[in-house]
Amino acid sequence: ANKNRIRAGQTIKVVHGPFHARINKKNYSLDIYLQKTFVKHYMVGLGMDNSTPSGEWVVGTKLLNPTYYPARGGKIRAADDPTNPLGEYWIEIKGVSGEAVGQQRYGIHGTIDPDSIGRSKSLGCIRMHNADVAEVFTYLISKKSHVTVE
Repeated sequence: ANKNRIRAGQTIKVVHGPFHARINKKNYSLDIYLQKTFVKHYMVGLGMDNSTPSGEWVVGTKLLNPTYYPARGGKIRAADDPTNPLGEYWIEIKGVSGEAVGQQRYGIHGTIDPDSIGRSKSLGCIRMHNADVAEVFTYLISKKSHVTVE
């Protein structure tokens, strides 16, 4: 018998989402919540000179193996380019309130510079270890999940 199959008479748990993320800039942390229930804790890297805006964001487009388009001009990096700073996952976030209102071109993504996690080294995006952002990618839902940066 396949242990992954649901069987007649089996009790199952249905999770009512969506999941949300809360980023604490002081602690360089991203916590995932299901409604008000804490689910998991991650470390992140943030923007230099406090360039990660605080406030409420909503998740936009999610991409696997994203191409990097530099926010301040420069060389576009293909998904398979080892110098692409985004890693393999891109979770777009769109600002809806606070300092974030109207902000675009921000996201949660992986990194080719794991030493930047726990530090302020990015241009404003939220960097994560590649294995961590792979998990967060599965939690957050486009147009439904919110990200709070405080």
